[in-house]
Amino acid sequence: MFKRLIFILNFILVLVPLAFSQPASHDEIMLTNPPVGSVPDAEMQWDSPPESESGDDPQDASYAAYKEAYNLVLESRWNDAIAKFETFGRTYPKSKYADDAAFWLCFASEKRGDAPEKVFKLYDQFIQNWSRSEYVDDAKANMLTVANALAKSGNREYLARVEAMRAGEDDEIKLQAIYALGQHDDPETVKILVNLLNTSKNQNIRRKIVYVLGNMENEEVIRALEQTALNDADGGVRKGAIQALGNNESPSSFQVLARIAQSKSDVELRKTALYALSNHPSSQTAQIVDLLTNIAKKDSVVELAKAATFALANCEAEVGKALSDILATAQSPEVRKAALYALSNAQDEEALPILEKVAISNSDVELRRAAIYAISNLSSEAAMNSLINIYNKDTSVEIKKTVAYALANREEDALEFLSTMARQETNDELARNLTHAIGNINSGSASDALIKILAEAKSPEARKAALYAIGQSDNKEAVAMLSKLANSEKDPEMQKAAIYAIGNNDSPQARHTLIALAKSGETPEVRLAAVQILGNRGDEDAVTLLLELARNDPNLKVRTAAVQALGQIDSPKAKAALVQFLEGERP
Repeated sequence: MFKRLIFILNFILVLVPLAFSQPASHDEIMLTNPPVGSVPDAEMQWDSPPESESGDDPQDASYAAYKEAYNLVLESRWNDAIAKFETFGRTYPKSKYADDAAFWLCFASEKRGDAPEKVFKLYDQFIQNWSRSEYVDDAKANMLTVANALAKSGNREYLARVEAMRAGEDDEIKLQAIYALGQHDDPETVKILVNLLNTSKNQNIRRKIVYVLGNMENEEVIRALEQTALNDADGGVRKGAIQALGNNESPSSFQVLARIAQSKSDVELRKTALYALSNHPSSQTAQIVDLLTNIAKKDSVVELAKAATFALANCEAEVGKALSDILATAQSPEVRKAALYALSNAQDEEALPILEKVAISNSDVELRRAAIYAISNLSSEAAMNSLINIYNKDTSVEIKKTVAYALANREEDALEFLSTMARQETNDELARNLTHAIGNINSGSASDALIKILAEAKSPEARKAALYAIGQSDNKEAVAMLSKLANSEKDPEMQKAAIYAIGNNDSPQARHTLIALAKSGETPEVRLAAVQILGNRGDEDAVTLLLELARNDPNLKVRTAAVQALGQIDSPKAKAALVQFLEGERP
């Protein structure tokens, strides 16, 4: 309110004395009694905030600059106002008053008497650059006035702009009227809207009418939508009518949608009809399923056949059998793939035999994988047995890996099988992935299985994978086993892997184990790995030991790593230890 009061006071102080002291000029009349869209009144447009007590804020500076320029408009000093607003635009392009300044620059140019073509262009640019400004309506009104004057003076090109702008404004008003009428569904309103749909040449208006009619339940509306869906020349209007019919329970609507879906018309319109059928709340569910299945299996347009398959999946009816039929017999591989994905989402147990067959024997690897994941979405014991059967029958490493991760989704139920396979498998890649799959199972039994793999696996890659997975767990027995392995393992790679696995564990036991290994590991490699991990962890509890190792370990690499580890620990204690080391101090 205060900012509006400022505007009103300015308005009174500047303009009222002018009105009493001398006859008003044309420009003063324009300011004192503006036409609609010229100078907005205080209540509608003035949006400057009250002056802030802080003059250091850049936003306050932009306000002061804007107010100074605007006061020049109130004083009808057009040249000075234009100069100030131009400077404002360059200095404060991101100010909250940037659009205000841009509008008043246009206005001042108009009032100064600049060429109408220039003024028209200025307003046009303003509307494009500030389409969300509250001044847009005022700019359009002023622009129309200028354009109309230009058109009357013989510049016919501006006449088309004027007519287009006025038509646009009329359309917006008509749309509001249509939406308002849509709140009623009495016979008279329906008759008015249907007549307008049939007679209007404005396709945008007609599309909106179709949308409004689609929310009405009336026999005349249904007939109008059906005729529009079948025969209208505008594709957008037809599409809207088809969508509207999909929400209608009328048997005749089903017949119209089926006719369009099976026609030779535009593919996009046919697709729209397919999806409308899948949403159709009629009693012809069985007929809809049969129709969509037939199109999916036999239509030569692959895009349309796929759409029929996905539309079938959207139906509320049981469609597992139909999708299985499409998966088995559709002409196009792309359509069969769509049916498989739809089955995966449907979670239909009846589809299990066909899914297993695809997973085992289909030539498309991607399709086989999709079938495996579709089976994994089924919760039955039969589905798990099917996955195990696929694993045992298939010779492809990639397919076996996919089955392993699919089985891991079943948690405990599949753990024994996965553990046995991981221990027995000699293919390193497959054994590693089997172990990773077990690592994805969050249970104590999974930790036990990993420990067993670590002790018994034929593949060294499986043992390494088990090491890393165990390192992520809180199993105390696992940490103790890793510590023992780090000291006793003959394979240097496995030895280091055990230490790194311990390093991945955040438990106090893991920290104590690392300190012990760094202090008394049986080989330099063990001590070195433990020291490096302690540094990476930034473990302050290890500072005293690291200083001791830096001074006394018999291995140069371990001593060097201890100093580097102290540098990684960001604490006063670690810094003091480095100073002690450099100065040769002894505790």
